[in-house]
Amino acid sequence: RDSKSILLQNAMIDTEAARATGKSVDVPSEFKAPEDTAYFIVQFDHTVSSSDKAALEGAGATVSHYVPNSAYAVHATPSVLAKIRALSGTQFIEPYHPYYKMNAQVLGYLSGRPEAASDSAITNGEFSLVGFRGADMEKALSRLGAKVVSSQSSDGRSVMTIKGSPEILKALVKQESVQWV
Repeated sequence: RDSKSILLQNAMIDTEAARATGKSVDVPSEFKAPEDTAYFIVQFDHTVSSSDKAALEGAGATVSHYVPNSAYAVHATPSVLAKIRALSGTQFIEPYHPYYKMNAQVLGYLSGRPEAASDSAITNGEFSLVGFRGADMEKALSRLGAKVVSSQSSDGRSVMTIKGSPEILKALVKQESVQWV
């Protein structure tokens, strides 16, 4: 296991290189998190344990889920983020960009790949999504005109199937409460 890399579905962040150069993944501007985002990936310089999760929660963060390697996705205000930076072992903090929230079909569609426009997972307008722990997804989805087909909770996170036009995908991945589409 390389604890210097964060592994996501469609990105790998070499955190050692990012710390050395000040540059992380080259996220397209349309898929960057807003400046005032409240969701981050926090990586530690060691294999994480329950005490690291407790330290994040003690600093005031809401821990959503584990992210390989040695990281957690968290919800944190700017003052909480400052406390997290001061925690022993905190190695790297990255905004949870919308770019990191997309499965291959959604990324292909939103990136304008021609083959993705005819992908049945896109054209039928039925999408699976996961919300961050504690996030209120129903309001955001309603504002976008998406209809919830099914919903369940798993470890405090909403797991839903929704129905809506493919045109809402970009807005979906930009929703702060959405972890994955």
